[in-house]
Amino acid sequence: MKILDADAWMAALMAAPRPGADKILAFYDARVDAVCRDARCLLLPLDDHMCHRGDALFESLCYREGRIFALEEHLARLRDGSRALSLLPPCSWDELRARILDVARASGTDHGDIRVLVGRGPGGFGVSPEECPQSSLYIVALLKALPTEAFYEKGLTAFASAIPPKQEYLARIKSTNYLPNVFMAAEARQRGMDVAVTFDEDGHLGEAAIANVGIVDAEGRLCCPEGRRILPGTSMLAARKIAPQRLPVVERPIRREEIFTAREMLLFTSASLCVGISHFEGRPIGQGPDAGRPGPVARWLRDRMQDTLRSAAAPVLQVAPENIDIRISCQGVAPAPAAPAAPAAVAAAPLAAPVAQPVHEAPATPLHTAPSRPSQPLWQPSQCSLPLPAPTLRPRTRQRWRFSFDDFVVGPCNAMAVAAAKDICHDGGCVETLFVSSASGLGKTHIMQSVGRAVQEQGGQARLAYLSAEDLASRYVAALRSNDVESFRARLRDLDVLLLEDVHFLQGKEKMQDMVLTVIKSLQDRGGRAIFTSSFSPRELEKLDSQLVSHFCSGIVSPLERPDTEMCRHILERKAKSFQVLLPDEVCDLLAGRLQGDVRQLESCLKSLVFKARMLNCGLNPELALEVLQQYATVDCGPDFASIVRLVCESYGLNERQLASRSHKQQYVLARNTIYYLARKHTDMSLKEIGERFNRRHSTVIKGITSLEREIANESRVGRQISRAVELIERNAGIRPEMSLAGKVPAARHAAPSLLSL
Repeated sequence: MKILDADAWMAALMAAPRPGADKILAFYDARVDAVCRDARCLLLPLDDHMCHRGDALFESLCYREGRIFALEEHLARLRDGSRALSLLPPCSWDELRARILDVARASGTDHGDIRVLVGRGPGGFGVSPEECPQSSLYIVALLKALPTEAFYEKGLTAFASAIPPKQEYLARIKSTNYLPNVFMAAEARQRGMDVAVTFDEDGHLGEAAIANVGIVDAEGRLCCPEGRRILPGTSMLAARKIAPQRLPVVERPIRREEIFTAREMLLFTSASLCVGISHFEGRPIGQGPDAGRPGPVARWLRDRMQDTLRSAAAPVLQVAPENIDIRISCQGVAPAPAAPAAPAAVAAAPLAAPVAQPVHEAPATPLHTAPSRPSQPLWQPSQCSLPLPAPTLRPRTRQRWRFSFDDFVVGPCNAMAVAAAKDICHDGGCVETLFVSSASGLGKTHIMQSVGRAVQEQGGQARLAYLSAEDLASRYVAALRSNDVESFRARLRDLDVLLLEDVHFLQGKEKMQDMVLTVIKSLQDRGGRAIFTSSFSPRELEKLDSQLVSHFCSGIVSPLERPDTEMCRHILERKAKSFQVLLPDEVCDLLAGRLQGDVRQLESCLKSLVFKARMLNCGLNPELALEVLQQYATVDCGPDFASIVRLVCESYGLNERQLASRSHKQQYVLARNTIYYLARKHTDMSLKEIGERFNRRHSTVIKGITSLEREIANESRVGRQISRAVELIERNAGIRPEMSLAGKVPAARHAAPSLLSL
């Protein structure tokens, strides 16, 4: 191992890869007392107790339209944490506020996120704060995409986390000890859901990993959890002040069962303010037409919070920021590229504050200062029509690929798709176009990212873009607003490799389809390569232009099938090796048998099992696996449609002729709805196919399943009877559900938010 001097060390350090550099707009370090835009200089001393002890506080703020939301509230919470930890920043609170504004305006954009970190400071590797003579302060401005309207309309999916809530004395301190939150985020990712929510030992609602949660209960009240073991966020506090204009607000314990009878479930964050949770534990939230989608309170609160926070937000400095750049002279290191110029709209209207605090120049570090520019207030209604920065297609760097072919388990269910994907990685291969379709959680994204990684690791100059159809649509809209459509299309047409996910999102969007069709034609004419994924096969994409579908099918069309038990075993064994754990055969058999058919759930369950075993300091065993399995929608080999009809008839004392009749007797309706429910749950039949068996429409099946789910969720007398009947039918069919349907997660064959997922 060679030993480097300071110059060589800095040269090597500055040349090292810097993942996430494109997200860092500007930052402040109290040791230098200046702002810098070169992400390579964002360095944390190893002996800072923030790094190796988690002895630090932080706050996350967002700024929109040139204004920082809830700045004073965030600073107040930071002061509270400072008192609790006896940790003061290395400057006054007024100076800290000014530094935040300095970094925001130095970012060169009117929207982004601000991360403020106050640490114990460097001084040693012990645990005593006395080692650290001076606290540390870091402020970072981060690039952050604004939430789209589609994001709010779709809503989020949530589930009960296996991670317990924080201890009471730590819960209300926003410290950098975030490992439980990391586990929750990983848990959500592995389960293919958006939000993991904690519950205490009494079954009371806590919080999400980085957000607060509340409900609109059956009485129409906004209910927020008690603040004993949660960190009250600034957005939730703002919502509690605004909500009384429309509905009562109470703070009380919220039991888990109440969620299933609630009108709405809400998530509060600084970035999205208020967004509705549409499904919890796979079951739709709400009743009536709003069931399974964000409700009216979520939409109203978001709009009112946005208006209120905007009017009360801290404007960022009227005086344009100095162009500050730290340059370190290191032999062999090329100077960092200059920060891109701010868009015209931003440059003409920099951020504002009541008092402009100058940035102090560090005597040991040469600074380059550009003259200030004249400015005007950024947030004005008249500026809504100003040109926006043109959207760019940034190829993913190697550090951003989460998956590769090396960790993909190949079997009969996916062998053709994987072989075609590997062929398409090589310029001049036989395959130029690949269309991969499957249900959620079977590996579409894994294949896509594996191709992207392989193409980039070849070391060529292939121009590659990896994005979803929804993301493409958002960028296209931004290009329309900025009058930059042609250059946007040109950038797409110049690609060598296009990886486009979820193309079914293009259905009904004629202009988007025309643009994508033009891009594909150009790509194919130049010998480019493309991979498309969808939850549906090409023939099922009825609202897509026939020419576009034809181009999708011009190469290899390969569905991903559900893995069998043996393949699930191989997947578990592979993942267990990556987790560095020994997976007993009996545990492997249990998980593979109960979660057969959904790779994402399979991996998630194993990860949760490993987490729990490490928390309890015990080995992996069947008893612990059964506990973890209760949090998942377990899959058993269910009966066919004929068996379901026979068993339902026996249970309800009816015959098939009576079921097929047009009678609306309650017994007949309940029996038919039960068949719809079980057929959707345990077979691969579509809603249309189920309805055709009884000469009913697709919409009738949806209505029947919804009605049944509502009765079960409400735990009414009829609902309890239905639960017992379904349980008995499943038992007679050889299915061993892990839990009853009343108030629990139903066992679902498809890893979807709801049995009605279309």
